[in-house]
Amino acid sequence: MRPTRVTAIAFRCPLALTLASCLLAPALHAQTAPSATPGRKRPPSSTTSTPPAAVAPSSTTTPKAAAPASTAPPGLVHKSAAYWSQYKSDIIRQVFDGGFGEDIDEDGQFHVLFTGYVEQFSDSCRAYVPSPFEKETITHTVDGQPVSSKEIDIDLRFWPKYHEFGYLGDLSPKSVNKAMGIITGKTSLSTYIDPALDIITFFSIETCKSAAMRQLTENMLRAATGKPSLQTTGATIPGAEAESDKSPAPRFAHFIDGCNAFFRDPKNAKFAPSDPTGYCQCLSDGYKGVMTPAEDLSYANNFEDKFQHGIAQPWGYGSSKSDPAWPRLNPVAVSCMQ
Repeated sequence: MRPTRVTAIAFRCPLALTLASCLLAPALHAQTAPSATPGRKRPPSSTTSTPPAAVAPSSTTTPKAAAPASTAPPGLVHKSAAYWSQYKSDIIRQVFDGGFGEDIDEDGQFHVLFTGYVEQFSDSCRAYVPSPFEKETITHTVDGQPVSSKEIDIDLRFWPKYHEFGYLGDLSPKSVNKAMGIITGKTSLSTYIDPALDIITFFSIETCKSAAMRQLTENMLRAATGKPSLQTTGATIPGAEAESDKSPAPRFAHFIDGCNAFFRDPKNAKFAPSDPTGYCQCLSDGYKGVMTPAEDLSYANNFEDKFQHGIAQPWGYGSSKSDPAWPRLNPVAVSCMQ
């Protein structure tokens, strides 16, 4: 049985210049011990102090269908391209918009985003961490020497994954490959630094009780635990409309979102490659500077008809012959299939 009170000392990665080597070694050591007294709990909270959770379809009624792929789902926050231009990486938008792949929990960028979110929520929104919670002490080190310590409060729902993602010595093969990419110079250090900076940016813009904060919180947890996004299940969040960009919005903002959503749908399992998320990321990377912004949006929101049954097919099959972009876009699709 897990102890009710946990004290952990987390040795985080040192400066950015040594991040790659830190990623390849155990970076967090936790000490847990049963306590004679229960874990610290907050006093009973009023309805105004705890942010309400997203409203999911009732289990006693017919589930609400997810929004069509061509439109942004109602009842959730939609942010404009101008809003997302303030961020350095795209992964925070993927999580917020529900466009993440089913194995995003193996991605090193997501690990940084998730652990950064947990720590930043404690720093900026400590009064809204639901009770009961876990309290931990984090010690930051530089070149093996402790330089600062702080206590954080962790939502119990996030606690297991926070520790799992914190044990960077147990990286998945995918994350190991990315870490090796940093060492060899194939991957920029910003790959891992940017998500951490984006979390700070998000908390500097959004308030603790905002619908946007609740949307990121819920989708962050769903992504970490392998559950469908709010957008996929048709859930809603009170106050989302008031915080949304008012211009009409497509369901998916970028190609990678439509690709991830297509392969995450169980009915498309027969089309899925061995690593759907990696395949979508490969396509997204390959089409940078090749797809126009209009094409990126069009193929994202018509992925099955225009891409899966068109661009990705050999010439003459499906809609390949009717798409003038096929000669330009098909080579990337073929390369990512290999």
